[in-house]
Amino acid sequence: MIQFRRSYHSAYLISILSGLLVLVSCSRDGENGTVHDIDGNIYMTVRIGDQVWMAENLRTTRLRDNTPINEVTDRLEWYNASEPAYCWYDNDSEGKTKGYGVLYNYYTINTEKLCPEGWRIPADEDFQILIEKFDREADFTRHEISTIAGGYLKTDDAIKLQSTSAVTIGKNVFSALTGGCRSFEGDFSQFGSIGYFAGAKNKSLSIRVGTSSAYYNNSVSSYVGVSVRCIKQ
Repeated sequence: MIQFRRSYHSAYLISILSGLLVLVSCSRDGENGTVHDIDGNIYMTVRIGDQVWMAENLRTTRLRDNTPINEVTDRLEWYNASEPAYCWYDNDSEGKTKGYGVLYNYYTINTEKLCPEGWRIPADEDFQILIEKFDREADFTRHEISTIAGGYLKTDDAIKLQSTSAVTIGKNVFSALTGGCRSFEGDFSQFGSIGYFAGAKNKSLSIRVGTSSAYYNNSVSSYVGVSVRCIKQ
């Protein structure tokens, strides 16, 4: 009888573990998991409501059809660019800015081929849904759309992305990184203070590290370099 009980409990335990393995293996790609780009870079992802976002800044150097994106370090060349281009902040791919991803001009962003297959650049309504998840009083008719949503979206440093899965709804869920930008004249600025996240049709969402504010930019020059967070289609 004792041996029977042990066998029964063992079989029961195996059944439970098998069920858990099935649940884990059936998790859909991109939902509190990972996604990879054409360069093989792997990104944490997070579900926020009905949306699934990358929880890290994009850093691919190729479009998803395998077309290389020009890396432009020279200021004058960046200013004169009329085709897809990218750069690292301060042209430093190995230093402190590496964890903040790549800055892309809007010639790259508007190709509609920058995000991995099944993902895309967020549209106006995607940003609105995201912001309203944390602030129902957000107003997209203003430049400063929210005085509190930014606090739920930002993170203080890139290290958090390496040490957490960023899967729990709450503060830092989006893990916004303040990667700064590159101006149309080729100058770098605002690293560590503002994160600019590209939207479709030359628009962007910006998060300030010093406050909890979130800003929406309705018109951005095609020459300006900003960070990218893709959203799942």
